[in-house]
Amino acid sequence: MANHQLNQAYTKAFETFLSHTNEKLILLEYLGKLIQSREVSSVLDIGAGNGDLAIPLAREVGRYVAVEQKPNYANTLRNSNLFVYQAVFPCLIDGKFDLVLGSHIIPWRKEEYTPLIFAAWDLVATYGQLVLITYDDTEHSAWNELRDGCNLPTSRRSGSRIDLFREVLETLGEVEVIELVTAVETNTLDELCQALAFVYSDGEIEKLTFFLKNEAVRTYLETNHKTEGRYSFPFTHYVLQVSKLPQAEFI
Repeated sequence: MANHQLNQAYTKAFETFLSHTNEKLILLEYLGKLIQSREVSSVLDIGAGNGDLAIPLAREVGRYVAVEQKPNYANTLRNSNLFVYQAVFPCLIDGKFDLVLGSHIIPWRKEEYTPLIFAAWDLVATYGQLVLITYDDTEHSAWNELRDGCNLPTSRRSGSRIDLFREVLETLGEVEVIELVTAVETNTLDELCQALAFVYSDGEIEKLTFFLKNEAVRTYLETNHKTEGRYSFPFTHYVLQVSKLPQAEFI
């Protein structure tokens, strides 16, 4: 019974986040413009998720292929007539693609993200693009200011995501970095705490429970993220893009 209640708490936090963030809309708008401007006809979407981003993206191209490890998400994508590799990437994929996309799927550890990036790069067609999207976790991000302002336990790492990933990507070609800002917006403080607890938890029930019970968090959000009776918390995303040029052009 206790485990069931904890799972319900996590599911509630996840659903609250999804229903109150404009993240998918902002990312979809950007990727749609990118597909049109570069005349992209094929997309490999690594970590395609629940379909909120994948399904409308697939309508924009002639060939869309998803990689998704979660069975329920993979089934949702298949039910929308998308081709899905239900697997953990890197995995064997047929063909090359004009756009290889990885949105918020790159792991932290170098021994994991380096081979993943290189495997994704191998699947980019000549003159195609590798596009990776990650959250801003630099010192002055709104998220780190929240954690520092409330003295929340965190496992600090040497270097930010963008710096670590860009270091690898620069071995492949010229890296373009785009900033996109999304927000979690709610009518109540409880809803905002639920949504942000999902982000803080990293999938760990103990961390989710700790966040929800933390009065310092509630005070901080009430003081810093309430305007005209509504609550809003921003997230900056970095889009890192590398085009695959023939070797002579890159040199």
